[in-house]
Amino acid sequence: MAGILHGLGTETHLAFRGDTVLRRGFDDFIVSTLMTHMEAHGPTLHPRSTPTRVDLDRRTGLKTVSFADGSRIDGVDCVLFATGRTPATDLLQLENAGVETDARGFVKVDKKEETTVKGIFAVGDATTTGYELTPVAIAAGRRLADRLFGGEPETGIV
Repeated sequence: MAGILHGLGTETHLAFRGDTVLRRGFDDFIVSTLMTHMEAHGPTLHPRSTPTRVDLDRRTGLKTVSFADGSRIDGVDCVLFATGRTPATDLLQLENAGVETDARGFVKVDKKEETTVKGIFAVGDATTTGYELTPVAIAAGRRLADRLFGGEPETGIV
């Protein structure tokens, strides 16, 4: 989203807690290439930045974003947060079917999206695949459908 807004001509800052965006589970070459292009073309990057508060100037309507290291970004008109998700798998009572989850509640799956119970599959953000992106979940669902209904038993995560 930051790249899109920056590309449309908006002054855009992207703050993230790690050294890079797309940290867990992504190919190192892709992450490195993305970071190189973002550093060269924008938005303004703020690695290792943990936000602590957003203050509103009621007079101007602008905001100040403060970070744990004491730095801040002043004069912001809009703040978007992408803080990640926690699966709500506890509501599904998966243990009644014998489906295992990890300590954080993610459904344990193998490289073909099968859970710890034969014949029960899961795809998307709530699984242990490590990819929390909608297009990846869609692709996983398509691969699963190809395996189950399309006669392509070897279609799996690359």
